[in-house]
Amino acid sequence: MSFPCCDLSRRLIGCKDTTNFNTTSKMQNIIQNILKNLKVELHDKFDKNFSQGGFFGNRWKPKKDGSPSHLIKRGILRRSIRSRIEGSSLVFTSSTPYAKAHNEGVHQNVSVKSKKGKTFTRKMNLPKRQFIGEYPGMQKTIERIAKQEIEKELKKIADTTIKS
Repeated sequence: MSFPCCDLSRRLIGCKDTTNFNTTSKMQNIIQNILKNLKVELHDKFDKNFSQGGFFGNRWKPKKDGSPSHLIKRGILRRSIRSRIEGSSLVFTSSTPYAKAHNEGVHQNVSVKSKKGKTFTRKMNLPKRQFIGEYPGMQKTIERIAKQEIEKELKKIADTTIKS
């Protein structure tokens, strides 16, 4: 299951300069550094959702018996989350087949195979227990990390210019 999280080319408007190869190369390095830092920070934030039992303050619905959500019992889903950089995008994935169902919720009839191999239809009512995705403060996080990386690069340029 793949969860595209953010595309910096959409969010950092005006950061592409194709007139100068050197400038473009530096800009690509800055974007890659932003994505690397963002990958670490967002992974930590999404992981924290499991500890807090909800998605950035929105608590997950407990099980019918009132006990905590299924998502924190054994931690298989939590440990399955991976992230990767694809171009100017950051993508989070999970190898578990039920990740999407929990993240988005399911309210429909599904085909299920019994242990004896029989297939039957069952009504599935799984509430949304989101753990990955865009959240209200995401844009501010992206802007903060982008600002730090751009300031770091500008400092390098200024230091090089002063030494010359």
